[in-house]
Amino acid sequence: DIEGFVSCLLSLQPLVDGIEVNISSPNTDGLRVFHDAKKFGKLLAELKSHSSKPLFVKLPRYKTQKEKDNVLHLARLCGQYELTGLTVSNSRPVQDSRLAVGNGGLSGRPLLNDTLRAVREIRKEVGEDLIINASGGIFTGRDALDALEAGADTVQVMTALWYEGPAVSREINRWLDDYLLRNGVPSIQYV
Repeated sequence: DIEGFVSCLLSLQPLVDGIEVNISSPNTDGLRVFHDAKKFGKLLAELKSHSSKPLFVKLPRYKTQKEKDNVLHLARLCGQYELTGLTVSNSRPVQDSRLAVGNGGLSGRPLLNDTLRAVREIRKEVGEDLIINASGGIFTGRDALDALEAGADTVQVMTALWYEGPAVSREINRWLDDYLLRNGVPSIQYV
């Protein structure tokens, strides 16, 4: 509920440099209620009125045109409420009877192409007003470059950390640095 989000924000805010609000966790009950634009707008208004730090929203993945239209609408609302940015996006919801609770989220390499597509589409929708943090399937410097060229400002790695360890961040950065040097490019920006 909104009160819970605000309570968490107020508790964490003194300890962090920014807050990411996740409305997309496929294995957390109750979050999908905020995929409704009206309820999401109320959440954003409350969070924005209590926030003194950069505020990001982690958007859900989409497959169908209807889901895409809804996510793009949610992204526009984030811009209207002058949030700092968006994380695009979360794990892919899966249902499987072998899972203890019957559902969960697929993460890792299989998500990269969907991540790149969503970053391009959401960047086109929101323009330059919001930071886009690409998340999903990024394991290498090439993956990170593809995300940046698709329109992301930053990238987030999670599954790669689990499989590769913390050195994966250094490896991605070194690859990007080498890419810049090899190509005589002063910085990476999407076009």
